[in-house]
Amino acid sequence: MPYDGVMHRYWMTLARETKPALHFTGKTKADVDAWRAKLRAKIAELLGPLPEPAELKPERVGSEQLDGYRREKVVFHAERHMPIPAWVLVPDGIKPGERRPGILACHGHGWDAKDNVCGVDHGNPERRKYIDEARYDYAVQAVKLGYVAIAIDARGWNERGDGSNTPFGGRDKCNVNGNKASLLGYTLMGLNLFDHRRALDYLAQRADVDATRIGSVGLSFGGTMSMWMAALDERIKAAVVSGYLCTWQAFAVELNQFCGSQCCPGFARWGAMSDVAGLIAPRAVLIESGTRDAIFPIAAVREAYAHLQTIYAAAGVPERCRQHVFEGEHNYHGEKTPAFYKEFL
Repeated sequence: MPYDGVMHRYWMTLARETKPALHFTGKTKADVDAWRAKLRAKIAELLGPLPEPAELKPERVGSEQLDGYRREKVVFHAERHMPIPAWVLVPDGIKPGERRPGILACHGHGWDAKDNVCGVDHGNPERRKYIDEARYDYAVQAVKLGYVAIAIDARGWNERGDGSNTPFGGRDKCNVNGNKASLLGYTLMGLNLFDHRRALDYLAQRADVDATRIGSVGLSFGGTMSMWMAALDERIKAAVVSGYLCTWQAFAVELNQFCGSQCCPGFARWGAMSDVAGLIAPRAVLIESGTRDAIFPIAAVREAYAHLQTIYAAAGVPERCRQHVFEGEHNYHGEKTPAFYKEFL
């Protein structure tokens, strides 16, 4: 058929022709500072309105001692209609009055969500295999380094899912919830970032956490949250972004690897993914990328990272921009994370 694939060709052409108006092209720290203010303001506009924050009122509803750390189940409130269940992993050996660095561990796709990153397999061998093969339990890896780690379920996942109200025809939950958010004047990405900020609010008020030393980490959609959170919330001093930094053209438009949880409407008209990562400067960022990642092609990753380096160079801190390219697929690797956190937290 002459029209076969016409929509895909249309979007590919449009993406190639789109020139982001706030793509960083500067040379100096002053350029970075002026650009940062403009791009953050534009992102806030595109992400749409946010709910009124509620009093957190955290409640610890469970606690279990494990090998070298304690896993707490905590529930706090993001907004008046939305409680947030979280796992908080606390290392053994914290002395009275001592405060440790905190890590915001953001989950990727996989409906066990925060359970995956905290190594909770519910006694299921298949879940255990999935966690181990993807090295998905990076909150556990963080607590074993001596940090206090927190992981929440994003909206639509796990304990914050749709329950019996599953999308008609088995459609993607991210897209359906994204459409509902849009219908009511919100964006799902904005709401998820709001919730992760509330998780930082809770983490920062804990007596065992040093609020001046907070990092983030995430794979895939977790990489989305880790990167955007660090870009927009300066409480995060060191961000590990695994399996995410790329170009819009390669992963979102060409490969269709995109969903309603990862969409900031209209953003490609204003910036690239590397621009978002550049907002983290002068704070530290570590980009992890697998050479055989089928979602985020390594050539496009290298292109995006090269632009990110120009932003950090202009900001005067090129040494705070790191990349680890490993031989592997769409997994969390974590080899460089311990030294990265030790240096910057």
